[in-house]
Order: sequence, then structure tokens, then C-alpha cells
Amino acid sequence: MIDMHRDRLLTLTDAANRIPGRGGKRIAYKTVWKWAKKGVKGIVLETIPIGGILMTSEEALTRFTADRSGKKTRSNAARPKTDEARVAAMRKTYEKQKAN
Repeated sequence: MIDMHRDRLLTLTDAANRIPGRGGKRIAYKTVWKWAKKGVKGIVLETIPIGGILMTSEEALTRFTADRSGKKTRSNAARPKTDEARVAAMRKTYEKQKAN
């Protein structure tokens, strides 16, 4: 999850400019937007809306690429992949804390 106070925030355009594409070309903004909205094989790029602008972070890009490549990092090892899974995990944690 993006922490807007600790993570280095990027617009989706800035994120696209930081990722190398094939043949030395940059990837398109629309590609990053699709990663954020639709995801790739169930893995969605984390974003946060700030002032009507959809932002991501360098850390979220790192987690996304690690998830896509199957590499485990400390930050992505136990992280749910989709918004629905995140909500379900948060709900489960809340219910567990409420029961105690």
C-alpha cells in the first residue's frame, strides 16, 4: 500500500518515463494506466488519487515488477494481489481484532 508520507510519489506519466521499454523506447502512459486500472494477470499497480491526479510511487513500481516476475521481496511476500483481496484481508483483520 502506498504511504504518501514515506513513498516517492510519481504521476503515471513520470512512472512511464522511468521504465525502459523495448528497443530503447519509453513505454506509453496508457500502459501504466492499464496496469493501474486493469492489472496484468491479477496483479494491479498500486495507485492513490491526490487532487484528482492518479499517483503511484517508485516503491509501488518495484513491488509491481517484483510481483510480475515472481520474485519475493519483503514488501510483496504476504501482500494480496487485487483490490478485492486487499479489502477481504483488511476485513478479516478487523474482524479478528474486534473478536479479541
